[in-house]
Amino acid sequence: MRMRRPIIVGAFVLTAVAGWFLCVDWSWFRDECPDCGYNQCVGQYRLLGIPVHERRLPWETAVQRTASALGVPCQHPELSRWHKHRWWGLCYCAAPCINGLFDIRDDHSEFDELAARRAPGLLEKNPNLGREFHQRVLRDHDWNYWREVAKQIHATDTSDSDSNDESDRPADPSKDE
Repeated sequence: MRMRRPIIVGAFVLTAVAGWFLCVDWSWFRDECPDCGYNQCVGQYRLLGIPVHERRLPWETAVQRTASALGVPCQHPELSRWHKHRWWGLCYCAAPCINGLFDIRDDHSEFDELAARRAPGLLEKNPNLGREFHQRVLRDHDWNYWREVAKQIHATDTSDSDSNDESDRPADPSKDE
């Protein structure tokens, strides 16, 4: 009887540890839209593959912000998800465990709040701009056209806007001396 007890306890502990590793995990997913470049990281704590807690960290791109400002936000019809990491038992990364640099994004200063306020002015001059932007950039992926629209937005004179004070303009670094 004394020899059986350690074997039973050992089998129970081994089963409990194996059950923990098979039933509990933390998974990291990436959702990506090939049309506007939008992506988000999704972290999930899962029990038997069912999410019990989820955290989303979205990342908007300048293309997505431009489309929204022009009144044609991307609806992400081709949004795809891939599994980056799975931490079995919350401590062992495997199947999948994709490490390394996987994404380099544009910075948000390319399309700031001032540009968002200027964009509707372009729509007044060209009412078809929104539809054309949607077709050429979001559907056909004509990135040169997007750069042209971005240049037009940044070149728009702010004298037509409601707010024309110094706070709208970026600070001049040469005046800091």
